[in-house]
Amino acid sequence: MRRITIFIIILMFFDDASSISTCPRQCICQEHSIACSCEDSENRELIISSLGSTYITSLVIHTCDKVTISNASFSGVVLVERLSFIGIDRLFFEPNAFKDILQSPRQLVIEEVEKFRNSKIGTIAAEAFHFLTSVDYVYFRRTHIERIERRAFSKMYQIGNVYFKDAIRIGTIESEAFSGAQIDELVVDDVAVVTAVDTMLINVDGRSVRITNSSIYFVPRLAANFLEFHTQNVVEKWVSWSKCEISQSRLNLLAPAKFGCISLIVRHSQISKIDSISLISRDLEVIGENDGGYSRSLNSLTIFNSSIEAINSMAFSNYSMDLIVLNSTQIGRIKPMAFEKSKIISIVFENSKIDVIDSSVFHNSKIGTINFEAMDIQKISSEFAQNSSLNRLQIRNSNIFEIGANLFEGVRMQSFEICDSRVHEFDKTALYGKNEITSISITGSDVSTNGSSASLLSANTAEHPTRFTLANNTIDCASASCSINSFLLNTPKHTNLLWRVANNKCRPPMVQPCRAPKFVAHRSIVCSVRGMVAECACNNDGPATLRLDDGIFANNVSMLIIGDCDALRVTSSSTSKVTQLYIFRTIKTELAQLPASLRVLQVYHSSVRLVGDGDFAMNSWKLWHFANSHLERIRRIANLSLETLKIEHSRIGTVPELRDSRIARLIIVASRLESTESLFAVTRSLEMRDSAIFSTPKGLGTINSAQLQNNTLLECCRHPVVDQKCSIYFHGSRCEQESLSLAHKAANSKFSMILASFAIILVF
Repeated sequence: MRRITIFIIILMFFDDASSISTCPRQCICQEHSIACSCEDSENRELIISSLGSTYITSLVIHTCDKVTISNASFSGVVLVERLSFIGIDRLFFEPNAFKDILQSPRQLVIEEVEKFRNSKIGTIAAEAFHFLTSVDYVYFRRTHIERIERRAFSKMYQIGNVYFKDAIRIGTIESEAFSGAQIDELVVDDVAVVTAVDTMLINVDGRSVRITNSSIYFVPRLAANFLEFHTQNVVEKWVSWSKCEISQSRLNLLAPAKFGCISLIVRHSQISKIDSISLISRDLEVIGENDGGYSRSLNSLTIFNSSIEAINSMAFSNYSMDLIVLNSTQIGRIKPMAFEKSKIISIVFENSKIDVIDSSVFHNSKIGTINFEAMDIQKISSEFAQNSSLNRLQIRNSNIFEIGANLFEGVRMQSFEICDSRVHEFDKTALYGKNEITSISITGSDVSTNGSSASLLSANTAEHPTRFTLANNTIDCASASCSINSFLLNTPKHTNLLWRVANNKCRPPMVQPCRAPKFVAHRSIVCSVRGMVAECACNNDGPATLRLDDGIFANNVSMLIIGDCDALRVTSSSTSKVTQLYIFRTIKTELAQLPASLRVLQVYHSSVRLVGDGDFAMNSWKLWHFANSHLERIRRIANLSLETLKIEHSRIGTVPELRDSRIARLIIVASRLESTESLFAVTRSLEMRDSAIFSTPKGLGTINSAQLQNNTLLECCRHPVVDQKCSIYFHGSRCEQESLSLAHKAANSKFSMILASFAIILVF
């Protein structure tokens, strides 16, 4: 029965033509087919040293204890269809076994046939498959491989699929096993690897890798084993897999970028640890860059429905990529400096559990967005984002048991948000620290601060955000903390404020704590102080002086609101800690001296003069906003660095030269400007619509980008007096000598455009 089965298998590869004239020992040859067997041989060993120059459609080697494929065994051979090794006890490929082959087989199969024995391969030597070209698939099936050497599959070109499938057992896979090969797809299915160097798959020009139902024990590549890249310019590009997928597998270590993939997806797998993907200390001299060895390849990492015991320190160090997603995954610990010096556009944790996020996880990193969505987190440690630069960090629909102190020490961040979440223990100093955060928002959440009232913001106003929202939350209140409770529960309701604290409620049983503000009066001004916010008004019709450093304001008053004054003079010394100043409904306001602490100035329905020394070298201005107001006079401004200047329904007088100044964004809406040159000369981005300009606009050519729509440009100064036609816009304005023009015209400019740098077109 056994001989009949063998005979049937052999006949599958034979045709009816006559035999080959010269046939290797232990082989049966026909015109285009060869079948070799050790079944009738005493030593049951076969060595293929040379097949000569011949044309073969198929070659089958089966039922041997040992088969050796020697160097250049296939020199001069045209092997068209299939090369099969079946039931070989020990199979050896020497280096360059396929050297000088004239045509590679479409199929190369190494498999076990159950009626014979399991196939075993001792060592696949370096470059054993070198010179194989245009092969549809290479198939290893139910086979035991003792060792795959470095570059064993190197320089195979135009290979369709390489399969390691069905009860494959591999002892060792060395680094760069497939280096320099062109493989469309590599499939590893039901494979157990005792030891694999974590760089085994790099430097391959391939479409995809699929690892399924497998167990791989990775070890780090030794520092002495230098990498070699097979591209002319490795600084700009090196070959890699387009997509890698791992599913239902067990890995002791995952170093994502060492897979050499552009996109890596992991599903339903168990990972002991994610470890270092940066070889910066070992490979700088090899790749010629100082930003991490493998960071140029991996673009996205997605892990679904898996478990990770730990994301180790330096796991993503010195790394640059677009996206990391961990969804429905159990994570034990994210260790300190896991993302040290990384540059990542977006990191998403969703529907997952994390035991501990340690301190300094994002140390010295630049991250676009970090999202925690529907998470269950036991602990976020103190200073977890220390000394990093973040655009946005969101915690939404999550349950967090502990958030530590000083989360953002040394952090620069645009936005931090907690929404619809439960925080069981929120350290009162969690938002403290020397940082620069533009916006903090906590809404719709249940936040516990261990039973005591906490304003959540530091007493040091320099650490306060420009925008702060605390709304619709359940918070802890203390019966005697009147000032803090007043801030949390009864903040001024002005709609124009950049801080919004509203609709918060105390955690039962504390329902009606003391929330009365502190009232103080001084120099014709009366103020209501609610924690960090002071709301003031003038209490008579005479002139009033507001000193921002006055003792009536506690050191932690950050926002000051004043209004309803006939004449108001604002001044301060350097000791003031106020960061935001709002002026409402004031007939005449003089800004004599503004403190270095001030970052926001907003004026509504008022007339203002800047009469003092306007040297703002120490200010980090975020916003100047004039609405329905008149900025009559500006004495002098120097060293102004302003993110946004917004002018709405207002009139701006002549602006003197803004020496050593910069305005990042200038917005003008339905307003009138007597001069533009000084403003435009220091502006990077301009948005202007429905506005009127006193004379021909100057300085547009220096703006990087501009959006202009439906503006009226006037020439009002042909003579030393203002043309009467301009009085409707600029009543009371005067013509300076340098403003005189030979032309006299009024024109409507109705245009809508976006202007690139130095590209100005005016359509009248």
